[in-house]
Amino acid sequence: MKILKNLKNINNSLKPGCKIYIGDLETEEGSFHANPDISIKHFGFDKNEFAEMMKKANFKNVRSKQFSKLKNRKENIRFF
Repeated sequence: MKILKNLKNINNSLKPGCKIYIGDLETEEGSFHANPDISIKHFGFDKNEFAEMMKKANFKNVRSKQFSKLKNRKENIRFF
């Protein structure tokens, strides 16, 4: 999985004791984009699955939480 490989590369490049913060959309069906079409390749992440990937990439003290919510045309879009 490309994401896991990239997370491992990031983790290996950090100095001991470093902190990293990653934010993205929580999983959604495409309403975040004004005109979703076939060119959209990413519809967010499940924050718990992403936290598990970070643990598999040997990150320590992994926490995941929603930090923002945006009211969109159709629904509330959540960010973690």
